[in-house]
Amino acid sequence: MTTDTSVPIAANGDVYLLVGPDSKRLRVSSQILRNASTYFHNLFGPNFAEGQNLSSSEPKEVSMPDDDARAVETICNIIHLQNDAVPLSLAPEEVFEIAVAADKFACASAVKLASIFWLKTSGTEVQVVSELAHLMGAAYILDNGDAFGEITLAMMMRHKESYLSLPEHLLNFVPWEVLFMLEERRSKLRIKMLQILYDTGTDAGLENDSRTCSCAWSGRHLLAHTELLNEYNLQPRNIPEMTVAQVIEKMGRMRDPVVPQPWEPCGYRWHSSPEYGASRGRWLKNELAEEGGLCIDCVKSCDKGVKVECRKIHKAQ
Repeated sequence: MTTDTSVPIAANGDVYLLVGPDSKRLRVSSQILRNASTYFHNLFGPNFAEGQNLSSSEPKEVSMPDDDARAVETICNIIHLQNDAVPLSLAPEEVFEIAVAADKFACASAVKLASIFWLKTSGTEVQVVSELAHLMGAAYILDNGDAFGEITLAMMMRHKESYLSLPEHLLNFVPWEVLFMLEERRSKLRIKMLQILYDTGTDAGLENDSRTCSCAWSGRHLLAHTELLNEYNLQPRNIPEMTVAQVIEKMGRMRDPVVPQPWEPCGYRWHSSPEYGASRGRWLKNELAEEGGLCIDCVKSCDKGVKVECRKIHKAQ
């Protein structure tokens, strides 16, 4: 007696999908697949040989050698409501392969709920930009605007090198303009960080009329602030050598500068204890509150060559 070594996604299924180079056997129901996918609706319809004489007693074999076996199996489990067999977590490359397969088989809506979970969980934990890029590609293919924004923001915050090193095969699914959009937005973030560091100098009297001061209050405080920037390696030339997240982390833990003594202030009315850390914290909070990732509809406008109406109201980037 021959042992059935197939994966019984549908115990009484009428089709065996032989997936990947190793022909992994997945037993599925053609009717369930047809209801979830226009691709399978046509394949198992009356106009193709695969749809003729289907029977659960003699399941028909359908070869799919070019497809990813795990991706197809996961999609079939979702479509057949085999929730216990659906992974709770996946590697970014696996999420991307599932998105590619779902797009090919026209069943992206069927995996949307599960993909939201995978993208949300992975997007907050993954640090390597190539892995984030695979999640970005998956979010773009599945048209998940929220995840796309969160993931692209993480790519801006956690990566300091060029985006040109991202996996080339992603550009088969995401427009190449996204590389330049990421670089442009990251540059703006870096400029904001530099501006905050510069603006902190106003607490040292940078914008005050020091001509009425006779004790060099501004000079002493500005020198102390500059020495502190040197101590934390936050000079302008060093900012591109760090990720934006690293710059923000350093800015968050900077102590207040110590002004050289002895020093006796004159009677100029602006002489008070500067609130370096508090001011820097307020500016960081205000600036970062306005930040988000790329708008998926703006990226789609580049992809399609025509303006796509944005589903979210957002500030011009």
